[in-house]
Amino acid sequence: MDEDKENTSAPASAPLASQGASQGETLQGQQAQPSPEQPAAPKSSGRKLLLIGGAVIVVLLLAGTGTFAYQKYQAKQQAQPTPKPTAASELPPAPPPVPSPESTGSVETANWKTSKLGNLEFKIPLGWWSRQHRDDQTGKEWIMIHPTSLEGNPEPLPLFTLNFSPNTNIEDERKNLIKAYPLTVQRLEPAKVASTTSEKLKGKVPYGPLENKDITIVFIPFKGGIYYLVDIGVISNHIESFDQILSTFQFTN
Repeated sequence: MDEDKENTSAPASAPLASQGASQGETLQGQQAQPSPEQPAAPKSSGRKLLLIGGAVIVVLLLAGTGTFAYQKYQAKQQAQPTPKPTAASELPPAPPPVPSPESTGSVETANWKTSKLGNLEFKIPLGWWSRQHRDDQTGKEWIMIHPTSLEGNPEPLPLFTLNFSPNTNIEDERKNLIKAYPLTVQRLEPAKVASTTSEKLKGKVPYGPLENKDITIVFIPFKGGIYYLVDIGVISNHIESFDQILSTFQFTN
């Protein structure tokens, strides 16, 4: 009976053994088969190399183009002739000199009437009046000049006054006039009148009958005395008339 049990159990173990063997073979077969290929990694390094190579080519092309352009520019510069200095005969003519007030006055005042104070001769426009005065105590002389006619009118405030003070100098006479008007001096500048080194004073009267008037005085030294022309600016074109009359000044001896 025991043998029968052993015989009946043996066949039961055979299929298990065969199943174990087949399972082992299956596992061995699975282990022997290669694993499926993994997807390849992106070829980033290759792309970088391509980009770098392209950049190098572009740089080389630009460098070559720049070198060619520079060589062409140099050749063009060398081919151009060196400019020659302009000869004096080729320069444009200089503009004519602007006439000075004296030369302009000599033309415009040719037909003016001549007046005289001591050794100083001068001209005033036709139709203007002039009247001479003298102070016997001081020896001072002066002429009042104005464009208004005297006929039927009292003597008006003169436009210009030409004065002569003996035995004085420019500095002393200037101080006397600044005090007498009175004057606030705005500018002192050298002048040339009748070929004589002179002085021009510009100032303003701060108060009195001539308040806020602009005053111009030109001092001309002569043989130990001083001639001076005063402009108190009572007409619109007084500056032009003042300069024209100054341009006619000349000493007789």
